[in-house]
Amino acid sequence: MRARLKKNLPLRQRLRRRLHNSAWAATADLDKTIVEAMAKGKQAILKGTPQKGKPTTDTYSLAGFVQALAMIDKACGIKR
Repeated sequence: MRARLKKNLPLRQRLRRRLHNSAWAATADLDKTIVEAMAKGKQAILKGTPQKGKPTTDTYSLAGFVQALAMIDKACGIKR
C-alpha cells in the first residue's frame, strides 16, 4: 500500500501504522495469529483509506511465504 493512510482508521486485524508503508501487529499474540493465517493462505488482502482519495485494496500472493518463513526461522533460531 503506497498511499499514506488517514489517521485513526484501523487496518483490518488491528494493525497499527508506524512508518509510511509499514505496519505491525498490535500484540505478539496477534502477530502469531497473522503469521499462522498467512502460512495457510494463498493471498493477503490489505484495505486502507488514503489521506486523500478513495479507499484502496491491495492483494498480495503468499506463494513462497512458507519457504521464506522457514528460512527466516532457521537464520534467527526460531522454532514454531
